[in-house]
Amino acid sequence: MVSLGYGLIFVVAALALTVGLLTTTRGKGGGIPLARLASEITVASVIKIMVDDLKIIECDVPKCPLASMCKLRNVIGEGRSAFLDTLENYTIADLIDNRKPLRAAGWL
Repeated sequence: MVSLGYGLIFVVAALALTVGLLTTTRGKGGGIPLARLASEITVASVIKIMVDDLKIIECDVPKCPLASMCKLRNVIGEGRSAFLDTLENYTIADLIDNRKPLRAAGWL
């Protein structure tokens, strides 16, 4: 069984609650389930919520002297867009449809 620190779980859960990915139910039988079906939550939407800034390179702070002629910014931006477009094709349900082998390997 893999163990994650409570601090990390708390931070991620708090953020997911704030943006409406999770909901809470108090009392006996309570818990923290998904607020929507796993098949309705794209991986891209989770990444965009959990990562404040998906910038791979920073050209403006401090201002890069090559910014006006550099082609790397556009190439990196295109790659970032392709990355997010790909993640839009997958949902949380796609990531959890293999519970049996994950459990057998000790991950669940």
